[in-house]
Amino acid sequence: MTGQVVHPQHWPQGLDYVGKRVVVIGSGATAISLIPSLTQKAARVTMLQRSPTYLFSSPKINRVANALRKVLPARVAHAIIRWRYAFFYFYTYQLARKMPGLVKRVLRRTAIRNLPEGYDVDVHFKPPTTRGISDCV
Repeated sequence: MTGQVVHPQHWPQGLDYVGKRVVVIGSGATAISLIPSLTQKAARVTMLQRSPTYLFSSPKINRVANALRKVLPARVAHAIIRWRYAFFYFYTYQLARKMPGLVKRVLRRTAIRNLPEGYDVDVHFKPPTTRGISDCV
């Protein structure tokens, strides 16, 4: 197989991937950020990952944040939104450390709800059991 190899940190201006098959190696934050945009123009996008990890997504539009921005001064709204996210991620991490089974079930159910019916969630989204969930959150 042939093709151009591009590292996200060295993305060339004007890279043409329209109608092409694209493989993204890895499943980290960069891959998660790139893939939705790539799917808009590429013929097919495949994510190649060594092993699945648990993850959750946040909505693109946060209604609470937008409401705060409408009624509060920008600096105040920004501070509240920032602290809200910081607290949420801190709490999620703490919960995953203390109750990994619960967090696993919630993440798995969320994946099932967001994927097409019959999608094999465990094959693509279930991390190996040798790692703790705290390594994945």
